[in-house]
Amino acid sequence: MIKNILKWIERILSLDLVIAMACMCVLVLLTFLGAIMRYFLRAPFAWQEEVQTWMILWTIFCGSSYAFRKGAHTSIDILTENFSPRMQRVVEWFGYLCTMLALAFFFYYSLKLNIQFYNTNKTTTTLRIASWKINSMVTVGSLWMALSATCYMLRKQLFPEKEAPQ
Repeated sequence: MIKNILKWIERILSLDLVIAMACMCVLVLLTFLGAIMRYFLRAPFAWQEEVQTWMILWTIFCGSSYAFRKGAHTSIDILTENFSPRMQRVVEWFGYLCTMLALAFFFYYSLKLNIQFYNTNKTTTTLRIASWKINSMVTVGSLWMALSATCYMLRKQLFPEKEAPQ
């Protein structure tokens, strides 16, 4: 039952991978076209940097959420692999707690900043897009990463993979 719930949550959360891939494609294409326009046609896009910043931000936060869910963030296990299984679990949960605290920090201050952007009607310089719309991915992405990290930890703790025979 819990395994099925986790699968459905992960399917819903996997929208982050689609968004990250789409943003990365737009970023690469825009950078390529921008170089062509700037160096060969001498007509650079004035709005290119704003859109690139937006795409980078969204790619990072959506991609990080996916990495959390798949357990793909880098870690150095040289110390913990010599610990007992019980101590390894304690270290894993400590790392999870530290991650949640960092994501709570990002969530709180990005939400505070986005509210300030909204209340002051701050917009980008060239395209005049509301800044809170672009930076909202930090707030949403922090929550997304927290959910993804939680799914990963629950899956890892509740359904440990059996080691393959050697």
